[in-house]
Amino acid sequence: MAKTIIKAFTDAGNVSISAADLDLSGQLQLEDGTVAAPSLAFSLDTNTGLYRQGTDILGLVTGGVDRLTINAGGNITINEDGLNADFRVESANDPNAIKVDANVDKVGVGVAGVPQSKLHVIADPVTSGIYNINSAVTFEKNTASWVSILTSNAGASVVAFADAGSATSGLLVYDHADDSFRIDVNDTEALRITANGSISMIAAHVDFTPYKMQTLAAGNYAITGNESIYIMIDADNSQTNRSFIVETNSPNPGAGTECFRVSEAGNLTYPGGLVGKTNGSVAAAGHVGEYVASTITTATNAAASGTYKALTSLNLTAGDWIISAQVCRLNSSSTPTASVNTTIAVSTTAASSAGTTENVNASTEVCEDAVAWYGANGRSVHQVSFHVSISVADIYYLNVFTQFAAGTPQWRGQLRAQRIR
Repeated sequence: MAKTIIKAFTDAGNVSISAADLDLSGQLQLEDGTVAAPSLAFSLDTNTGLYRQGTDILGLVTGGVDRLTINAGGNITINEDGLNADFRVESANDPNAIKVDANVDKVGVGVAGVPQSKLHVIADPVTSGIYNINSAVTFEKNTASWVSILTSNAGASVVAFADAGSATSGLLVYDHADDSFRIDVNDTEALRITANGSISMIAAHVDFTPYKMQTLAAGNYAITGNESIYIMIDADNSQTNRSFIVETNSPNPGAGTECFRVSEAGNLTYPGGLVGKTNGSVAAAGHVGEYVASTITTATNAAASGTYKALTSLNLTAGDWIISAQVCRLNSSSTPTASVNTTIAVSTTAASSAGTTENVNASTEVCEDAVAWYGANGRSVHQVSFHVSISVADIYYLNVFTQFAAGTPQWRGQLRAQRIR
């Protein structure tokens, strides 16, 4: 029984192939067709199919729009008309292995949503993060995100920063041959870190505004600021005759005022002298070595028997101080009460021992008993010394306590303090 293989529609020039067993010994040659009416199409969808765009150029069309083109050189173009149509490639486990988002003109690898930079690669989405809108490339992983540059054991891994004038304006280079890392700036090596961690700055000037590191000569370096200079001197460039020097009052090495230097042997010298007491002189207020004193040279009557008398006081600012006190009892007609001692109290309360804590912020000390009251020359001298550390300014009083039966004992005294911090 005969079958209908080809139906010809002569009114429109179309050919409809309705049988699956058509056998041709030659070519099935078609007209070129157009994008709106491809020469190889479907009877129920005539604007979807294949057509010849030009010599050796094949076009795939859907809905009368070019979707994919293969030219004579084998080059494949997708979405040649630049329509808002995405391109997506699925892998076995990732439905978004590759995606071109036409709406934002960006490419994603593993990106389910919208890529956030021109190339956005996601290995594992970050649960919470902020994308930088200036990034051309974004690499994203929720745990540790690595970018690897792999080469041989003798090769070098390089990140180059290029511009219109140079392809190597800036470089980050890891040399696997000697395990060194270097930074090049303006086509010149500026810094190198060796395998043992040593750092060398090759440039003559390294600027840490407002400070700048300078190479003065072989083995001699300086870090300079507006008014301060730190100099490392290796006089013979052999690392055996080095000094570290600090200068002020000039930004030029060697032109400032030397504050101090440390020699190769570790000797420390201060050409201008220490800020503090170094040679018996009194330091300025607030500096180590500051000395203050209050002296009572006029005979001062004691208070009533069994009470304290404030002889003098000192105003001390915050810091650590060594406080010492000395009192002298003048010969008088008073008679001390037997077996009761005279006491000196340096206290933060006037005419009292309140606030007295030995070796902390005040001190009391028993001076003598009734037998030794007058001393060999009819006078008695008593002293006390201790350390205090105070956080705010306070007043320290020199108080004297005496018990006597008759007469009025008289005292002279001195309260003094020297700053140690």
